[in-house]
Amino acid sequence: MVGVVKTLREGDIDAMLTKMRVFFKGIPYDIQLEQEKYYQTIFFVVFRMLGTEVEAESRSADGRVDAILKTPERIVLLEFKLHDTAQAALDQIDSKAYGLQYQDDGREIIRVGVSFALDTRNLGEWLIG
Repeated sequence: MVGVVKTLREGDIDAMLTKMRVFFKGIPYDIQLEQEKYYQTIFFVVFRMLGTEVEAESRSADGRVDAILKTPERIVLLEFKLHDTAQAALDQIDSKAYGLQYQDDGREIIRVGVSFALDTRNLGEWLIG
């Protein structure tokens, strides 16, 4: 997981997710589950163990965002989709206004939609908004 926290702190979310893709590639196929919460749990555990402030299923007035990563400089909202697109995930962040509660926080807010690919058992596509 070399560099995952570094890329997050630098705000290079694309590089961070690329490193997560490498991590997922190393998980044996026969211990994986075909559920969105499986992937969400992996994200949560990785970032928690790396000392990053992370929330899962963070609730707001309009719903809950799958994961939030917080650094002193930024707040990263992540919505995951297993049977849908990264665009659908990003659209959900926007339609539910998940970032609104952090608007006065002073940190940069980054919205990220991530889809997972069952055929590769890995991150599929992602969009950063």
